Amino acid sequence: MATLDPRLFQLFETLVESSADWLVFELIEGIEAGNVAEETADDLASARILAGQERESPRPLERIAVSPESWLLEGDDQVVWAARYVSGRLKEVLAMMDASAERLNMLLERHGDSGMKERRSSVALGLCLDDEIITVGPGGRAVAQSAITDLFSGLDSWVREVTGGRLAL
Repeated sequence: MATLDPRLFQLFETLVESSADWLVFELIEGIEAGNVAEETADDLASARILAGQERESPRPLERIAVSPESWLLEGDDQVVWAARYVSGRLKEVLAMMDASAERLNMLLERHGDSGMKERRSSVALGLCLDDEIITVGPGGRAVAQSAITDLFSGLDSWVREVTGGRLAL
């Protein structure tokens, strides 16, 4: 188990204050898992061949469980990894939100009335948080996309500050 770098607590506090405590849990899990080595193209090709052989074989083949190789994230590596993860994860969330809104728009265009076709991108997504419902329309999603750019700049500044200028995103 990795020891969390104390400099990360600034980021954790900011995320909690921003109601993104779920992201703190993901960061902690990721840091504890460490950097996991990705399988090479040759490893994946071998696995496909073995899977094909197993399907064709009349008797089950012996399976060997292999744990992925990983190494601990320590010090500055934790800080950089966490900043990149936050930026990337929030970009993914916004991309999923946009894709959902686009799919809903397509459904409305296919099955809606002719007046709906004129109001392209009119879908607003409702997010239910406990007893509160937050509605995010096209304008809100555009503002969020813009804010991601600002967030990346802020995370880059934070990384430079806490690493004494040694590292950046």
